[in-house]
Amino acid sequence: MIDISKLMAAQDGNRRCDKRVDWTQEIRYRIDQGPFQRAKVMDVSRSGLGLELPKALTAGSTVQVLYVQPNTAQQHWVEGKVRWSRERATRYLTGVEIEHCSSFDQAPYEKLLAALEVA
Repeated sequence: MIDISKLMAAQDGNRRCDKRVDWTQEIRYRIDQGPFQRAKVMDVSRSGLGLELPKALTAGSTVQVLYVQPNTAQQHWVEGKVRWSRERATRYLTGVEIEHCSSFDQAPYEKLLAALEVA
């Protein structure tokens, strides 16, 4: 059976089915276990992140994103795969599909989404 929300999203050119929540925050990221670099997250959803990066990333690359939970000093990370990257001025908007490795990264991310959705 076809999920109608996925079909409608694909027709609009927006293939993300989950609600995006705006969240402009400085994060650190690394590619395939490399060194951490600074960037910005622009929005989050249950299945992904929209990042603003200083360089384009290759689709399929593994990215680890280190973020700080709002109103706390706790750092958490989440891992995902780059799905697309588009140039905008001197930066690159990049879509990352999240792949939770364990409950240790999924639970804090779910808490982040809950906090942002009520804000």
